[in-house]
Amino acid sequence: MIDGHVVMIHGFWSSPSTWDRLSGVLEADPQLAGLRCHRYGYESPKLPSIPLLPFRVPDYDDIGEALRPYLATVAPAGDLAFVTHSQGGLILQRYLAWMLNEGRGCR
Repeated sequence: MIDGHVVMIHGFWSSPSTWDRLSGVLEADPQLAGLRCHRYGYESPKLPSIPLLPFRVPDYDDIGEALRPYLATVAPAGDLAFVTHSQGGLILQRYLAWMLNEGRGCR
């Protein structure tokens, strides 16, 4: 039995539901019993929700910084792997660079 987590980070103009099919396949595989799938979501709007009002799409720093408390909640122990697509990979890079700058890398 696996004691681990997979965190999936979607790309631009997408959502956590992007990973529904992959999560279903992984969770149904008996050889991966115990693997927990998590879909990390962040705001990625195509258009402002109210026309003519200024809106702000969160930048990579904001989203990457929010990944830390998310991971502490959903994957506090066990092995951890990531699956990303497009902007999701850039968000993960930002998070990892931030953690390394804090001296929190693996030894």
